Amino acid sequence: MILDILSAINGRIKFVLHSKEYYFIEEFTMLNDGGISFTDTSDGKVKTLNNIEVNEASITTYGCNTIPNKIQIDSINEGNVDFFEDNKESHILANEEFDRYVDTSKKYIDFFGTDDAHLIKEKVLNGSTVHLERLKILGADRVLLFEDMTACQNSYIRDLYWKLIRKKLDEAISEIDNSILEIDDEEFKEEAEIIKKDLSDNVWHFRASIRGVTCDLLFNHWPTLLNPSPFSGLE
Repeated sequence: MILDILSAINGRIKFVLHSKEYYFIEEFTMLNDGGISFTDTSDGKVKTLNNIEVNEASITTYGCNTIPNKIQIDSINEGNVDFFEDNKESHILANEEFDRYVDTSKKYIDFFGTDDAHLIKEKVLNGSTVHLERLKILGADRVLLFEDMTACQNSYIRDLYWKLIRKKLDEAISEIDNSILEIDDEEFKEEAEIIKKDLSDNVWHFRASIRGVTCDLLFNHWPTLLNPSPFSGLE
């Protein structure tokens, strides 16, 4: 039945197919074995699913009246386009929503690369882009799942987090140093040096305080004197 539905809407209504992973499909080619071949709209890769994979997959569209019933499918196969004409506005809105998911996925795929496209699509479609944003702010070179990380990957994330804090600290101190040069006042300089020391002390005390914090909770912590945290507002 699913292949009948896909064939009926092929090239007209965009859809996501979930088999081993999520696939963004605008149009596909039917294969001799009953499978399909297509280019995933999000990562640009050509994919092939066999007949069994297609029949066991689930299909998602993003609007009302986008999945024809058996009578409508038979009518479409006979060349009748009433289903598409009668629901034209719904189909336009559905395809636009599909495009929004694709655009969001592409943004992260461009940043992290196509190797982790399957993880990115899953996060985007499940509304979990906060995780991707956190990794992006850290400057991670790939998508890691905090609930399934090796010790090496855990250390990698913590190193990135600490480097980001050091970068923000260096920026704050550099800004103070520039102010010292511009104002050229001894009393201001003394106060500024105290502020610089407070900043450094705050960061080093903070580092000690997060030693037992797991990666999934790490982003809820940030040195108070370096606020606002770059991760605030992501929830």
